[in-house]
Amino acid sequence: MKAATAQLLPQQLQALLNAPAGAPPAGVTPKFSDPANLNGLVISTLALCLVFATLAVLMRVYTKCFLIRSWDFEDCNLTDFSPTILSEADRF
Repeated sequence: MKAATAQLLPQQLQALLNAPAGAPPAGVTPKFSDPANLNGLVISTLALCLVFATLAVLMRVYTKCFLIRSWDFEDCNLTDFSPTILSEADRF
């Protein structure tokens, strides 16, 4: 394939790249402006998981601070990662 496209002029190559890859199947109308996707489902699932994970961490911190009244080294590691997770959230 490389040899075939190497012989084309730049205008011909651009016209080939701008053309559709193939005809859609019979009875299917392509919708390029707003294609179907699962973005809403993914965002709601991630938000729900974030809520449950936050509640689990808060319950653990509450239990360790107020019920057990013992804060160990592994508990410090638990709260160490929260700034890292929050700083990564703005990337999306």
